[in-house]
Amino acid sequence: MALFREKTPQRRTNIDIRAKYGAYKDELQEDFNFRCGYCDDLDEYRNAFYEIDHFVPKGHLVTMKENTYANLVYTCRYCNNAKSNTFPTKDENTHNDGVNGFTDPCHADYDKQFERERGKIIAKTPLGEYMWREMKLYLLSHELIYNLTRIDKCIRELRNFDLSANEPANDLLNLLYRQSWEIQEQLREISGGKISIVL
Repeated sequence: MALFREKTPQRRTNIDIRAKYGAYKDELQEDFNFRCGYCDDLDEYRNAFYEIDHFVPKGHLVTMKENTYANLVYTCRYCNNAKSNTFPTKDENTHNDGVNGFTDPCHADYDKQFERERGKIIAKTPLGEYMWREMKLYLLSHELIYNLTRIDKCIRELRNFDLSANEPANDLLNLLYRQSWEIQEQLREISGGKISIVL
């Protein structure tokens, strides 16, 4: 099993107040490491499908406003649509009861809810199970994007090595091959065995 994500997002606190929450998208993208706050998918693969979610849905806000930066999450459309207005506690100050509800993705507790297996998001706790189910974190696209991101990282690192006589480069090549094989296996599962890629 692997860690769910490498870096916990951190919202900036010194930001000017803007009339519309949509005006914060660039800052949120940076604060969330160019990844969906919920599934951790890198936005490079489907940037046009990234949006801003209200962690506590607008209908449950009492003291916060729609443009309260501390309540905004940079998210892919898939997680945003799945989570939608779901918020079991219906209380902006109580996010979950330990089993049902959500954890703010900028909180360290979020990482305790999940882990990865071959890129697949696995729930580790009852609360993680609830979020995994509600936000459809079981979708195969999350596994594929996770593995594509790892392959891209290896390729970028390989460009810095002389492959002819470099031991670390050979290790990276082996890792790249294994990750490519995992993605091929996933593609075969999706296609019912009809896709085959020769490396």
